[in-house]
Amino acid sequence: MSLDTLQQRLVQASRELSRARRRRARRRGAVCAALVVLVTPPALAATGVWQPTLGDGEGPAPAISADAPPPDQLALLGVLRREQTEADRGVATRYALKFVDSPGLKGVRTDSIRLLAQSKEDRGVVLVPVERYEHRLPGEIPEELRKRVERTIDDALCIYHLDSVDGAGVACYSSADVKEGRAWGMLGHRSLWIVPDGVASVRTEYGDRDPVVAAVRDNAAIFTAPEGRVDERRTVWLDADGRSVRVIERPTGGGTVPPPPAPALGARHSGVVERVGVRGSGRAAQYELRLRMREHGYYVVLQRPACAGKRRVREFAGGSSDEYRMPVTPMFGDLSNASWCPGVYRGIVRAPRALKPAGTFSFRVR
Repeated sequence: MSLDTLQQRLVQASRELSRARRRRARRRGAVCAALVVLVTPPALAATGVWQPTLGDGEGPAPAISADAPPPDQLALLGVLRREQTEADRGVATRYALKFVDSPGLKGVRTDSIRLLAQSKEDRGVVLVPVERYEHRLPGEIPEELRKRVERTIDDALCIYHLDSVDGAGVACYSSADVKEGRAWGMLGHRSLWIVPDGVASVRTEYGDRDPVVAAVRDNAAIFTAPEGRVDERRTVWLDADGRSVRVIERPTGGGTVPPPPAPALGARHSGVVERVGVRGSGRAAQYELRLRMREHGYYVVLQRPACAGKRRVREFAGGSSDEYRMPVTPMFGDLSNASWCPGVYRGIVRAPRALKPAGTFSFRVR
């Protein structure tokens, strides 16, 4: 064999060896890629955690958490210990989850979401447990208001009470709130209590009306309050034998009433809106509506300038006194909004199920 022939065979063998190595490397790469594909999908999918759509798509949605509520919360509320049903994942719940879009919500525990009530009076009442709820105001807000409004709740229980139009009343509570009788709210004339295990019914007493007794189901008692102005005096939690578990007295007045705010720039009002005031200045000012309550609760709808993003936002005014002071901050109906944008803000006040507004208002922000 000549030297040239030997050299050619060595070169050929070297090339074949190199090609074989490249083929093995590609195969190893393909196997590794396959392994990556197998392990990279979110752990939520692997564990079968419910992944519904959160929010309305106009902003970032909160993350979904696979964690269960803490043991003490599970021991407090039997509704969280029962299995999630098809109704819990149904149409009412999915609609309520469109409002779960606040940046203050962290870790939505979707497997623990429960539908608490749904009837001809209630479009839906949905419990949404989250790992953390934070309510923060922008930096220019007065410190007194900040102390009253700001709150952080670990393992919060957020309640979404759907209204009869296209919104929801929203409130978040702690386990301590439930134990101590602070997990209470109203949407129109519908009163809602979240109560711990062992409470079978809730009796609400009024100064000039017969008491209302509501049965508890899934740790929730919901009932229609009397029409017109009523003076709610006392609420009593009762066990299955009718014995008192907790008595919650309502304040009857005598507290210090803060001075009225200055008239807002360009303020106009009519109907049940008796005043539009403002505390502070600039784009972090707090406005206030003084409402003369002819009903037990009102919808307050605010139309904002285009620079605000969402043009139409709403909240609910509750309370049983005939005069109600409703704060209107930049986060009114939109917790992701930290400050006002300049322009004219217009609003209406509407009683539940009423066709015409009960009042109107407007003010200007510079």
